[in-house]
Amino acid sequence: MPANARSVTVGTTAVRAVNYDPDRTSLIVFDLGAATIYYGFNAEVTTATGIPIGASNNIVFAFQFGDDPTVERWLISGSAGNDIRIGEEWNPVFKLARLAQLAGAP
Repeated sequence: MPANARSVTVGTTAVRAVNYDPDRTSLIVFDLGAATIYYGFNAEVTTATGIPIGASNNIVFAFQFGDDPTVERWLISGSAGNDIRIGEEWNPVFKLARLAQLAGAP
């Protein structure tokens, strides 16, 4: 199963943490910074409108949890220099099973 891990610095301007990827099957966003970060689905995310991820916390997006890990995610914080780790996975077997489920296969 292919995977990728990388870091992103998040500050007071929204940054695209991950692009849309129709083949991604799971995504984790881990806030190693000292401040809460907020995520949204476009560049319009703000600290007032975004969904919070507290410092030293993470959130996982995966089909099995009812999430859509394929969509892009944007991050912002109320302070500069927050160290964020992004983990992505692509599992072709799970993807095929999910597509079959969406098509109505048992």
